[in-house]
Amino acid sequence: MSSLVRRSSHLSRHLAALRQQRGLKPGQLAASLGASNVSKVGSLIRAFELGEPLSDHWLQKLVAVLQPDPT
Repeated sequence: MSSLVRRSSHLSRHLAALRQQRGLKPGQLAASLGASNVSKVGSLIRAFELGEPLSDHWLQKLVAVLQPDPT
């Protein structure tokens, strides 16, 4: 069971910046996460970047792919 978690806006902005630095659109990032419905997951990613909650499942995948600096 996956829970929805609202993460800090700082985290969502940081992950959005990493995505943009790599030149990826939300849908492209969703595809790299292995999403079966790229459009839907791309929309979830963009909504998260704007402050909406995101499931732990997708947040863990975002962190694994974007690899933010832990410091």
